[in-house]
Amino acid sequence: MNNAPSTSIQTQGEVPAAFRPSRFGERFGRLIDPALRPEVSNEQLNMVLGHTRLGTLVATAFAVFLGLQLRGVALPAWLVDAWLVIKLGVAAARIYTSVRYDRLGRPGGTKWSRTTDAWLLADGLVWGAAGFSLMSSPLPLAALVCAVMACVSCVATFGLQFSKRSTAAYVAPILTLTAFGLFPRGDELGTIGGTGLLMLLGLLLAT
Repeated sequence: MNNAPSTSIQTQGEVPAAFRPSRFGERFGRLIDPALRPEVSNEQLNMVLGHTRLGTLVATAFAVFLGLQLRGVALPAWLVDAWLVIKLGVAAARIYTSVRYDRLGRPGGTKWSRTTDAWLLADGLVWGAAGFSLMSSPLPLAALVCAVMACVSCVATFGLQFSKRSTAAYVAPILTLTAFGLFPRGDELGTIGGTGLLMLLGLLLAT
């Protein structure tokens, strides 16, 4: 009788479990133990708000710089001033929310999550309104602002990727409104740029 231990030989067609490609459901709808969902959501919120202060300050500084460059040139001064006031107000509310959340010991919960996403949506709408209104500008300016909106969305995704809902709240209005402003142009920038922005939105939310 042969008592030698049997060894399993991996055939060429087999893929080790560690290298198994992820299934669609695992990638886009991860299954989480219901008992752990509140803790996972709270940690996602902690990471999103942890990014808020620095990200908001840099984005707002750039928004002010952009607005001052366009003030009285591409847009009436009063319109740019009104946009900047709204942008600064929303940014201040986001920073205040982040600071207060930390001072309260990061309590987590649905209320804080919804408040955070609501202000992200408001900030995204402010950016998106600028993108929409400037897409009817002459080609060089429209192309520049289109690129700016794409860059703002991509950079924001690095800090918000912990939560798909938070990412969508911010980047969806930016890219969607800018794309909707591009399509009526009827030229190559409108067709290619608008389609490209919507494809970028899908990619940011999928990855």
